[in-house]
Amino acid sequence: MCDCPERMDGKVVIITGGNQGLGKSTAYEIAKRGAKVIIACRDLDDGKRVAVEIRKKTDNPEVNARYLDLSSKASIIQFAEQFKGAEDKLDVLINNAAVCCIPYAKTEDGYEKTMMVNYLGPFLLTYQLVDLLIASAPSRVINVSTHAHIFARMNFSDFMMERHYSPFKAYCRSKLAQIMFTSQLATQLHDFKVSTYSVHPGMLYTERLIHVTPFNIPVVGFFARNLYKFVSKSTLEGCQTTVHCAANEELKSETGLYYSNCAVSTPVVTALNSDKCSRLWTLSEELLGLDPQDWPAIQINDDEEDDYANNGALENYEEYSSEMLMNLDIEDFDYVN
Repeated sequence: MCDCPERMDGKVVIITGGNQGLGKSTAYEIAKRGAKVIIACRDLDDGKRVAVEIRKKTDNPEVNARYLDLSSKASIIQFAEQFKGAEDKLDVLINNAAVCCIPYAKTEDGYEKTMMVNYLGPFLLTYQLVDLLIASAPSRVINVSTHAHIFARMNFSDFMMERHYSPFKAYCRSKLAQIMFTSQLATQLHDFKVSTYSVHPGMLYTERLIHVTPFNIPVVGFFARNLYKFVSKSTLEGCQTTVHCAANEELKSETGLYYSNCAVSTPVVTALNSDKCSRLWTLSEELLGLDPQDWPAIQINDDEEDDYANNGALENYEEYSSEMLMNLDIEDFDYVN
């Protein structure tokens, strides 16, 4: 559990998917610390119900819900514009919402749905809110990933698996992309005092598992679900690393790192490859039709001393050299479609 004592009074926090599962527990824990919480979700009625529930449980009146559909570019842009019209600051953006192991489907904009909701949508949302994050600095962006990213391969030529789709591989690739985005965003925003973190919440039993094959097979699914319940974390336990990265003042000098169990962990080496992270960034801009000039310019003075750990994620991991890098390269996995 997150044991940092910091309150978050006066902070403004967006949590995508904050109306259920891990996101709901995250919203509750952040609200307990006094922050103003905006639950961004597709089911607005449910979001409003959860907001009322959290307000009552925490005695924090500053918990509200806003409509956001991460599968829609128009919805993301509208959400950001409305938020910036209503709020003058954003201290923490938590990209939590995700879909898991769903059948192949395209969004209204023509993107593969898993990649859009889990990665491209959060990328676009961050892009739309980056000016407010900078104006509110020091601020934070937290991307909720998973250790399942180790099963992914970053295939740039078929990024959205249009040729050969696998629900599980699509999910894993989207989560690897989140970690790589976190790393590259750390470099992009380092000089603006916006810290980035990717987190692994642990093995969780959530509603997303209904789409995972072993859990929806008759008889087999019954035993699989109960076994998983026995070994998995609750959502309240799982959200603690996210809360740790959102609230802990000791982390303000760290950026671009990957966390598990409220401590720095190490993703697979592909996630630390700066060339591949940069390539993914460029591809994401192209897919979303974004102008690279609209991101803040990278203006890092090597002679300037500041309280940030390093200019990017790869150097940050050298501080933790005692924790060996996994001897796993995503390129080594057998990629069969």
